[in-house]
Amino acid sequence: MIMDTNSLYERFLKRCNKEDIPFRCIFELTFKCNLRCYHCYNNDFTTQPLSTKQIKDILDVLAFHGTFFIIFTGGEVFMREDIFDILEHANHKKFAITIFTNGTLIDDKKAKQISSYNIAEVCISIYGPNSPTHEKITRRKGSFERTINAVRFLTKYKVRVRLKTSLSKDNFNLYADIKKLAGDLGVRCQFNHITAPMRNGSEQNRYNDISTKALSRHLAKIYEEDLSYFAQNDTEPLEDLLERNVCKGGHSTFSIDPYGRLYPCLLAPYSAGNICEESFEKIWRDSSVLKQWRNIKFKDIPICNRCKLISKCAVCPVNRFLENKSLEPEKEACDLTYFLHEESKRKKHLIKREVCDGKTFAC
Repeated sequence: MIMDTNSLYERFLKRCNKEDIPFRCIFELTFKCNLRCYHCYNNDFTTQPLSTKQIKDILDVLAFHGTFFIIFTGGEVFMREDIFDILEHANHKKFAITIFTNGTLIDDKKAKQISSYNIAEVCISIYGPNSPTHEKITRRKGSFERTINAVRFLTKYKVRVRLKTSLSKDNFNLYADIKKLAGDLGVRCQFNHITAPMRNGSEQNRYNDISTKALSRHLAKIYEEDLSYFAQNDTEPLEDLLERNVCKGGHSTFSIDPYGRLYPCLLAPYSAGNICEESFEKIWRDSSVLKQWRNIKFKDIPICNRCKLISKCAVCPVNRFLENKSLEPEKEACDLTYFLHEESKRKKHLIKREVCDGKTFAC
């Protein structure tokens, strides 16, 4: 008997989302960073972060309540001197661990140690195929070489690595070179051109953003991996789609910041409570912030409830709120969804072309 594991996994995730099972946590271990990327949304470096013991205690609680996937991010996680104590404990608790890092602090010894844990993936930020481009964005000389070395060290020890690139006016025309660099290194790469505003609502980190319209000639190749998803036929009735929650935040996904504050997601401006002051169970069950978040549905958003693409939309309510102070759609997200939908239809048509007697014709 052949089991469709993808379908099984999707059903499981839907159940987690429906029953508010806290399956996936994004844990910000620190806001400190050794780079100064101009698009970074973090702007709070003043408060003393959680201690090693506090983090371990939180991991114990999360494991008890059913969290399986954990993403450690920052800031730069390897700026914490206790990072390997934390990884060791998370590994002991059987979490599937993903690490977000700029890679500059990973040497051969650290890469080998990382490989001994249950690491699902290490995601490394890269902003260009060469030093000048990358370091114009990170604003730190030597950061490109150290990042590339980290990729080589990790792949040497068979750690799965993905490069993640935020596209801007400074590097969008080099996306093909970045893809080639990833291929040469034997890893995958992922692009994004929509920068999240800072948590305090400021958009000072978005001054170098590039619009979906400006990228239109390149979007199909930049978001190539997403096209197959957009090509899938809808099977859910519209009335069911309208009842769907806009976001998994507060349902199956949540985040914890370096001070123990729990949020529906990484970018949410309002905390649901502090896990060091209240029990996780109480926050997860009773928080008014989480209850409000869980009630946001597509049917409640006037523009979205008339849109034929809501089943494909990767709309982010937090980005909307931070940008517009409302739940009105973020224009860039709408433009991207529409473009990828149209491009997937075009590709789907081309795939139907057949070759017969050496001649190509459209079905």
